Amino acid sequence: MKNALPPKQFFTLADLTALGLTHSNISRLLKNGTLVHYNSRLFRNTAFQQDSDAAPVAPLAAPPFTLGMCPVMMLDLDGTRRSVVHYVMPEQPDALQLVQIGVQTTEPGYSFGPTVRDYETSHFVLEGCGKVTINGESFPAKAGQIFHLSAGNMMSYESDREKPWRYMWIGFYGAWSSQLLSGIGLGKERVLSDIMDMEAVEELFEQLPQAMSRDVSYISMMPFFWRIVQELMKGRGYAPNRIRKTSDWKKNDSDGRVAEVLARIERDYMNELSVTRLAEEMDMSRAWLSRCFKKTTGKTIVEYITDLRISHAKDLLLQTPYSIGEIAFACGYRDVLFFSRVFRKKTGLSPRQWRNGGYRNEKE
Repeated sequence: MKNALPPKQFFTLADLTALGLTHSNISRLLKNGTLVHYNSRLFRNTAFQQDSDAAPVAPLAAPPFTLGMCPVMMLDLDGTRRSVVHYVMPEQPDALQLVQIGVQTTEPGYSFGPTVRDYETSHFVLEGCGKVTINGESFPAKAGQIFHLSAGNMMSYESDREKPWRYMWIGFYGAWSSQLLSGIGLGKERVLSDIMDMEAVEELFEQLPQAMSRDVSYISMMPFFWRIVQELMKGRGYAPNRIRKTSDWKKNDSDGRVAEVLARIERDYMNELSVTRLAEEMDMSRAWLSRCFKKTTGKTIVEYITDLRISHAKDLLLQTPYSIGEIAFACGYRDVLFFSRVFRKKTGLSPRQWRNGGYRNEKE
């Protein structure tokens, strides 16, 4: 472990862990005086030499989007690829703030930690297997799964020596983090989930290093960040405006087939869905499925799909920088004008009015 740090005066705990420093490494730097506590969130690098003619550094004065960033590491050693960029968390973050983004093809037996992060991290495993340890409890994680590392937990992870991992990950922070994770069932109590669309995640894995080689600015990485968040949201049909969960319906459906249809809708609401196709998949008649669905949920299948899509659209309009056309597409509408008509019919507002604050007048 080297004591040398990048030429930077202040670091958050997230910065230091992004550099690969473990808890013991950081303790050693504090003990030998290389790092000192500056305040409750920052460490000061005592080896940093500031130009005597320069104005004193004000580390918390930067506006949210003039974010500092650790160097991008892009290595290609014996076929092992690692691409990562880490952004400093601002004092007043967005509702959901990108902190770290990257991809890696690990070496056999590659390990990280133990350490504690002050932001949330989700890894999408595309190949291989390995072990994740959270607060002393270990979990196997393999291809096709997401393993999540919650802020504040002592964690470490290790790639298998025979079948090493290939994964993509994001670190994020902000007031919306807990709501997002609660909605998809991940967090301190549940660290594993399934990847619902391996093809989409594989495509992102291939595109991300190419984008990093051109521009790693915060703004340029945001489209990738929100696409990865969308893949997270697919896992459990996340929709914070939805009143009930799929599991609630199973109590009233003896054979579970309506619950299966609900799960299918919530997983694939962004794709083309039809009552006829759903009935064929369930090996049921369209009429019988429609009757059972309406009896169980109180809505027709089309009404349920529409409400779910609009529920997602409401949140994306408020929480993401996507254009209205991009949000329409992400919610299953290929025609933005049709999406706008449906949105207005359901909410009484246009998507733009909703985004600009009109939702505050929506009647419960």
